[in-house]
Amino acid sequence: MRNLDGVIRLHRWQVDEKGRKLREMQDLAQRLTGDIDALAAELRREQAAAARSVDALAVYEAYAARNMAQRRNLARSVAELEGEIETAREELAAAHRELKRFE
Repeated sequence: MRNLDGVIRLHRWQVDEKGRKLREMQDLAQRLTGDIDALAAELRREQAAAARSVDALAVYEAYAARNMAQRRNLARSVAELEGEIETAREELAAAHRELKRFE
């Protein structure tokens, strides 16, 4: 029984670690999504400023292209991260099933 306690403790630790990793990835995805939203809001503000000033309009096109490229890159990162999150969820579920088997 003593050996089984150690195995259970190990599996609990693995479940905790996999859960922590999953939460960190979800937090990162949320932050990246927030960054995308912030860039979109910033672009709208710059559009309004460019509409009021001829000088601002001259540099707006380059700014808008850079902003959109940043948003595309962030969206790509979020999409990749979502795949990793799904894998982490599956790993967590498998680790949890394994723990329950020993408990």
